[in-house]
Amino acid sequence: MVNCLPIVCSDACGIPEVITDGVHGLMFPARDTEALWARLSDALAHPAKMRTLAAQARKRIEDFSAERMVENYLTIFRELARPGKSTAQVTEAVPDLAAR
Repeated sequence: MVNCLPIVCSDACGIPEVITDGVHGLMFPARDTEALWARLSDALAHPAKMRTLAAQARKRIEDFSAERMVENYLTIFRELARPGKSTAQVTEAVPDLAAR
């Protein structure tokens, strides 16, 4: 993603939290080799589409940079330190958390 390469990945573990199928790359069900083949065939048949997905993936990975994560943690800690704040209110106050 950082290198702006097209992504074809499975839906295993936490990958769907980072990649949205058809937005940041192409996703297939884990261990489904036929679906993998179909996604790879689609990627090879549509290079322009894959360039677009790769560019979107490059933008998306910035949300997971060390700097962004530190900013998010500091925001959470500051919000939690404020008197009377509930966890739900903190989640709403941090845009990256509210989107998940």
